[in-house]
Amino acid sequence: MSVTPPGPPPDDVDLGVVARELLDVVEAQRAVPVEDPGTMEDRITVLPDGTRWLTLGYPEDSAAASAVAWTVQTSMTTSGFDWPAFIGSPRGTLLARRTHEGDLGDATSDECRMLLIALVRQARFCDGAVDDAIGTGFVSTVLRHLIAHHPPQEHDSHPHAPHPHDAPTTTTATASATAQEGHR
Repeated sequence: MSVTPPGPPPDDVDLGVVARELLDVVEAQRAVPVEDPGTMEDRITVLPDGTRWLTLGYPEDSAAASAVAWTVQTSMTTSGFDWPAFIGSPRGTLLARRTHEGDLGDATSDECRMLLIALVRQARFCDGAVDDAIGTGFVSTVLRHLIAHHPPQEHDSHPHAPHPHDAPTTTTATASATAQEGHR
């Protein structure tokens, strides 16, 4: 089964820069200890009529998960990508398994984008999917592999680029994470 990859990212997007800055946001999130979700009793709300209401799932995405979702949707995708077909294909299944193992092997840049797009699209149906993927290292593994396909260019102003004296720029990932933190 062949899956048609998404169209190319917008012309003004340097996937290497976007991936490096997004990786910084994701790694900062992974460094923060996860809050104890508490007991089931902590998730029960008693309504005025005595009905007990159980709240499950993640109440809201972290700033890093919001940055991943926003960046992938605005910088890595166009239209026409059938993500369920990709994830259900032998290649998609293999790449997802390899990602969980920490090594994407021969995955292409397009396949890295496809994994991230599928993750973000799946998150619409599964609360906390992006935060979980950040916590397990799935997102970091894909971003590192994407970065390997797009090494820093001489004009790249990311702190890990060859010219650290250049002023850093704010990409979609950094701006989204900063905006999310400002809303909390």
